[in-house]
This record gives sequence, structure tokens and C-alpha cells, in this order.
Amino acid sequence: IPPGATVTFRWVDATPTNSAGMAIDDFSLTLYPAYTGYFRSRSSGDWNDPASWEVSSNGLTWSPATAVVPSGLAAGITIGENHTITVSGNVTGNQITVLPGGKLLWSAGTFTIADAPGEDLVLQGEGSEWEVATNAVPTLLGAASVRIGQGALLKLSGTSQLLAYHGNAYTYANGSVCEYNYAAAPFISGTFFSGQDAGAIPIFRYNSPVTTSLGSSGPTVVDGGVEIMPGRTFNLNGVGGSLVMRNGLTGDGHVSSVN
Repeated sequence: IPPGATVTFRWVDATPTNSAGMAIDDFSLTLYPAYTGYFRSRSSGDWNDPASWEVSSNGLTWSPATAVVPSGLAAGITIGENHTITVSGNVTGNQITVLPGGKLLWSAGTFTIADAPGEDLVLQGEGSEWEVATNAVPTLLGAASVRIGQGALLKLSGTSQLLAYHGNAYTYANGSVCEYNYAAAPFISGTFFSGQDAGAIPIFRYNSPVTTSLGSSGPTVVDGGVEIMPGRTFNLNGVGGSLVMRNGLTGDGHVSSVN
């Protein structure tokens, strides 16, 4: 079967007496083979659309991808400046780099990050963005890890699972930003920025319209700074345990707390 070919299956299930049975007619499946070379974005588009990508066997000479899309077997996956690659279906990748000015948008489906040497998803620096617009967390295989580089942005616009993005598999650099702007209350009892570079001051940016009381009986510890955007209220009156904001508060929004 040539790469990219469309294959049609017809299955008829008859009974031993050749009476009527269940049948599935004209089921089509388009096959994309796994490619073990390098990918880089060709333009903005969907992850599962070959037109979004260029491929290379050596990382030096590139050509348009015609029948392949990135998988967990790729040698490297790069999203370039001014390109937005959208994950809207089930996807597996590794060694993903989002360059400054590039964006990875996860809007639907499952997102699995495979384990390879080094960090497996890197937001490289200023203007590099990963937006999570679906109420989910990625599956990290093995020791897979995520790095939010200096000046990079992890934006949670579709998930309330805030602290799931602050475990030890996530490393935040100095000046990196985790922004919460989802219109549902997040769970905040726990530790923000558990993984970070030595001496780093990452920023938690609250940009949600939610003004209801947040927190529970447990502690809330932000191992970094907190920025509250204009017109927003970060209501911490529900925090019954200790409340720590290691590097203080900034921004033109409001904070409400009895602690």
C-alpha cells in the first residue's frame, strides 16, 4: 500500500444458513506511515494535516510533507515563528520545540508526550506559547518532561486542572508565565511551580473572570510571583491553610484574602 493511499474495506457477516447478517459497507481508512526524521512547521494548521509540515532526514535539507505527520517516533518537531499548530485530534509527539513567536494550541482530543533524551516539550523563549483550550492534561510517558522557557507562556484557557501543570515534570524558567483565564474556578490547594530553575522567579498570572472564593483547608503555596490582570479579582478567602506568595503580588487587579 503506498503511503497516503486510501484503502476501502467491505465486511459481510453472514449466518451459517446464509440468512441476513450484520454488514459494514465501504469503511474508509487513510493511512499515514510513521516518519522517524525531523518535522518543522510549514504554516499554521492542524497537527494531523501534512500540509502543516516540512520534513527532513537530517535536519538540514527540507521538503514539504506529503503523506506524513509527526508522531512519537519523530527525531524532532519544531513549531516556527508566526505559526500556530493546532492539536484537535488524538496526537503523540516528542522532542517538540516551540520557537519564539510560535504557538501550540491544544483544542481537542488527547495529547501524549513520549519520553526521549532531554526535554520533550520546550517553549523556547519570549513569545513562545502553549495554549490548553480543552479541559484535559497531557499524558506524559515514562520520564517525559515539559520546559517553559524564559518569557514563554503556558496559557490555560480551557481547563480548571491548574495544578496538574505544576508538577515536577514541568520546569519553569525565570520570567516564564503560567496564565489562568478559564471561566471556571480552578483548584488551587497545593504548590505552584514545583519544578523550576535555580534562582528562577516564574509568574502565575490570574486573568479569569471567576470571582468566587477559591481554596480549601489545605495550604496554597506559589513558589514565584503572582500577577492579577486589570478587572480581575483573585479571591483567596477559601484558603484555610497557609497562604504563601514567595515573590509577592503585582498587577492592577484585586486580591481578596482573610489570611
